[in-house]
Amino acid sequence: RTAAKEAQARVKGSAVVELDRSARAHATAVKRYGLQAAPVPLVLVIAPNGTAVGASRPGKGATERLVNLVPTPKKAELMQAFEQRKTSVLVFSRRTMPEQSPLYENLSGVTRELKDKVRLVLVDLDDKAEAKFIKEWDVPMASLRPTVVVLNAKGQALGRLVGTQTTAKILETSRKRAACCDDPKCKGCSDG
Repeated sequence: RTAAKEAQARVKGSAVVELDRSARAHATAVKRYGLQAAPVPLVLVIAPNGTAVGASRPGKGATERLVNLVPTPKKAELMQAFEQRKTSVLVFSRRTMPEQSPLYENLSGVTRELKDKVRLVLVDLDDKAEAKFIKEWDVPMASLRPTVVVLNAKGQALGRLVGTQTTAKILETSRKRAACCDDPKCKGCSDG
């Protein structure tokens, strides 16, 4: 409780909610987040969109771990796409990039083709609130061209593309199989 309250004090707009697995009133949440057999005590971090993004056990450093688990808004979108088992197309760009508009047009073709099986996550490189998330993906904040990262439903990166990409190229990347090991004979991992 102490770590959760300390983390709450450091994360603007956050709340601490206690859950009792044995309480019937909490059964839906226990089931949704798979907490039936989770080791307790446990602090679960849930994004504003309802997606569980991580957990920490109490103890030394728990407050810092909890604060670091809190996602940016765009990371929460991406985590929700994984939870919903969707292919994700992560796009890092800014309005001033000449390639942004044609890229967005081509992305509309991707959504038409993949329908409800894809989630576009559009990240503005000028959004300071996303700086931590942008850094996680090793995209330079001063980049002059858009970067597109395609991930399968498990969150495995299938490809990283720079600049305006055609609908066909993005779709081709989305159909790749993720490498699962360093073995040169490896055929890739199933994304099913």
